[in-house]
Amino acid sequence: MKYTSLIIGATVLFAIMAVAAKLSLTDETFIVPVKTPVSSQEDESLAEIPKVASLITTQLSSTSQEQREKPVVQVPNQQTETALPTYTKETLAQFDGQNPDLPIYIALEGDVYDVTSGRKFYELGGTYHFLAGTDGTYLLKRFGGDTIRKKYPIVGTFND
Repeated sequence: MKYTSLIIGATVLFAIMAVAAKLSLTDETFIVPVKTPVSSQEDESLAEIPKVASLITTQLSSTSQEQREKPVVQVPNQQTETALPTYTKETLAQFDGQNPDLPIYIALEGDVYDVTSGRKFYELGGTYHFLAGTDGTYLLKRFGGDTIRKKYPIVGTFND
């Protein structure tokens, strides 16, 4: 119990320091919470909190403004990070669902989508087989294009 208050106090101050560093606050903005001691043991352990607070404040003050203002780095989407292959009408045609060893692709507004996970719909004899391995932009603009965009990953670009 003797060190419980010290640990809790240090944890709270560490959390405050982390928030302050994130918000670029200075040591003048710190408000140290004070707890009324319940027993003499807690009184002794609470006496250590100002020492810990002083160490943390000193550490925060020595942190440069540059370190506190680190720029936010956006990680690019994995699909845009690497160049996607370009398909033509001829190269796209081989991914028409007739060969079970190959994926099934559909082009839509310049993007090529892998619809293999819906193989039963796009393979030979499937309801949408007529779209497999083709540029389905004309038909899919009217109906179903949004479903393709939401459900399937882009694996390339289409250039007829």
